[in-house]
Amino acid sequence: MPIRDVLVSTAVDLGQASFVGANIHITTEQASPVLNTVEINLGGASVIAQALEIDLSVASPVAQNTAIDLTISASIITSNILDLSAATQINQQHWIDLSAASQINQNTIISLNTSDAVDQQTVIVLDSAVAIDSLVDINFDSATAIDVPVQIDLSAAIAIDAAISLDLSQAQTVEGAVVICLQCYGAAGGTPQQPGDGVIGSPVRVEMDLSWTVQTSNGDWRLIPVSKYLHRVSDDANIDVSEEGFNLRTDLSSFGYSFDATIVGDTAYHLLTEQDTTECVAHVNGFDVPVLIESVEPAGAATLGNQMTWRVMGRSPSSNLALPRQRKITMKFSTATTAAQVASTVLTAANNVAGDTWVLNWAIDDWDIPADVLSVENLSPMQIIRRLADAVGAYISTDRDTRTLNVRYIYPKNPTQFIEGDQAAVIQDNFVIQRGESQINVPGYNRVIYRGVNTGCIVQSTLTGTAGDIEAPVQTQSMILTPQVGRNAGRFFLYENGYAQRGHSFTMPISAEYPMIEPGAVVKVNSAWFGITDSLSITAKLGSALQQVTVRRYT
Repeated sequence: MPIRDVLVSTAVDLGQASFVGANIHITTEQASPVLNTVEINLGGASVIAQALEIDLSVASPVAQNTAIDLTISASIITSNILDLSAATQINQQHWIDLSAASQINQNTIISLNTSDAVDQQTVIVLDSAVAIDSLVDINFDSATAIDVPVQIDLSAAIAIDAAISLDLSQAQTVEGAVVICLQCYGAAGGTPQQPGDGVIGSPVRVEMDLSWTVQTSNGDWRLIPVSKYLHRVSDDANIDVSEEGFNLRTDLSSFGYSFDATIVGDTAYHLLTEQDTTECVAHVNGFDVPVLIESVEPAGAATLGNQMTWRVMGRSPSSNLALPRQRKITMKFSTATTAAQVASTVLTAANNVAGDTWVLNWAIDDWDIPADVLSVENLSPMQIIRRLADAVGAYISTDRDTRTLNVRYIYPKNPTQFIEGDQAAVIQDNFVIQRGESQINVPGYNRVIYRGVNTGCIVQSTLTGTAGDIEAPVQTQSMILTPQVGRNAGRFFLYENGYAQRGHSFTMPISAEYPMIEPGAVVKVNSAWFGITDSLSITAKLGSALQQVTVRRYT
């Protein structure tokens, strides 16, 4: 009679055997559920000379820990198979530990290939194996969802002489990190050295859906799962996006993101066009960027699966504060006020027109504006706020989580004097896929005079540590209403035009491990230098989610 349930621990202990000379076949293939720990312990066997097979292939759930312990076997000379291939759910941690085996001479196959879900951490540890001479095959190829980390760690192996295969090619979603660690190989017979110095005698094969696998600029391989979708805010309806995915871009001169995508089918089209304005959220690997759809047009004559494709374009919802959705303002401020008060006044007016609730985060110094010296003509509320920000070297950004408009300095301090702790993000070569570098030509001014138009305020600024002997042409600016404004304007001008600069671009994954780096962020690069982020571009398509960040370095 078939065993229907295995309700308690099942233990097979060969831990003291010094030699196992024949086949070992352990099976619970008729058990419907395996509800508690299944432990196979060969931890003291010095040699396992014949095939070892552990078969749980028909168990519907394997509900608790499954531990296969071969940790101190000196040699595993022939095939070793752990088969959970037909289990519909594996709910707890599974640990396959070969970490102390000095040699694995034949095939080692770990198969989870038809599991519907792998819900807990699966760790395959080979980290102390001196040599791996034949195929190691870790197969998840039909799993529909992998929700937590899958890690294959070979970081301490001295030599890998045969193929290593990780197959996730049929997985529909991979929400957890998948990492193959190959960073520390040393020469055969020696000790681990720097990444790239070691010996990999045969292919390390990673088969995934298109380009989930990326190789960083220092030769390390990273497997980055991709989760991307577009949904409508009003009802969380999902929008079908083509394999081409979507793009998001922003920079210091923009107040928010621009967006474009290709959508598929009439249903997606109607979801984006049945309202005058449609707000959506573009999701990429855990990061959400709200966008307001501005146009939906046919994507040429292209069709996908006999369905029409449409080109969609939009911007951040803060585009409601700009033309063409806003009326132009012409007015003169006849009473004394401040820059922050002016910005708040026009933002309130914009909210009234758009029916929105934007608030202002004025994160720079405020300054006084005397009565009757400031006037605006035919400007949108956003243009007025930008005019104030530009006067003192500030930029505007749209918060991704709230209806907040941020006004911050581009240079919170002298960009040549950043120190540890100033950075908001870190960039390391071990997750850079591609990089570029270019010279930025600057005139090298170290002295500038700013002159106001209405008040006649004149301010002279000199770059710290210089003789002030390379003077820029006089800068005239209508917002130079006080000496304080003039000093801020001069400081920004000299930082922009006085220091030698180089532009650096970094293409990296985007994920929880590699968060998106937005313009204005101070970054530390390779623990070597600091810079300021100029722009961010995100491309999310089938099998790929990458960000390209441009950073300025000042010397």
